[in-house]
Amino acid sequence: MAYYTLQLFVSKDSTTSSRAIANLPAFAAYLGDRGDIAVIDIFERPELARHSQVIATPVLIRTDPPPTSRIVTDLSEPEDVLNWLGIESINAGSGHNPPKL
Repeated sequence: MAYYTLQLFVSKDSTTSSRAIANLPAFAAYLGDRGDIAVIDIFERPELARHSQVIATPVLIRTDPPPTSRIVTDLSEPEDVLNWLGIESINAGSGHNPPKL
C-alpha cells in the first residue's frame, strides 16, 4: 500500500483557505493512516510556495509517491480530490463514507 505525502498551501486570510482548513479533518478521514498532510501558509513560508510553484490557494499537492500532482480545492469533496490526485479513498466500495463536517 502506498504512503502519500501531501502539502496544503493556504493563505490564512482567505475565505476559501479557511474552508479548506475547516474541511481538513473530514478529508483526512478519507485518507486514513496512509499519508501525512502538511498545512503551509504562503505568507509564513513563501520560500516553500515559490519552490512548489504555488500560484493559487488553497492548493493540495501530492509530492510522494511520484509523479507530483496538484489540485486547487477547498477539500469540500474529499472523494473527488483523492480521485484527482490518484489516491483511492479508504471507503471506496464500502458503501460507508465519513460524515462531512
